[in-house]
Amino acid sequence: MEDKYVTYIGVNLCPDGPSPTEVTKILEPLGWRPVYGAFDYAYQWGDNWGTKGQNWEEYFSYVERVVHHALKGYNLNYYLRTFREGTEGEHYRTYTTY
Repeated sequence: MEDKYVTYIGVNLCPDGPSPTEVTKILEPLGWRPVYGAFDYAYQWGDNWGTKGQNWEEYFSYVERVVHHALKGYNLNYYLRTFREGTEGEHYRTYTTY
């Protein structure tokens, strides 16, 4: 059985940027779900991970095409962390709302 992966986004908001509700409205249609804990949103790759574990260009291409373009120009900063599903707790305490 192939490993499943989940990518988390942490968002640093600015007073002149969008509200948390506005950021959620941007990311949810792209498959990102709000979570509680060390990160703000999570994307479960499921079977869509494909070769990203071996091909980081494919992973970063997705990040650029989807995440970066969606958040560009909103006066906020974000960071990403990807884990094999179920190992997040080894690094961070994260509670999902799935």
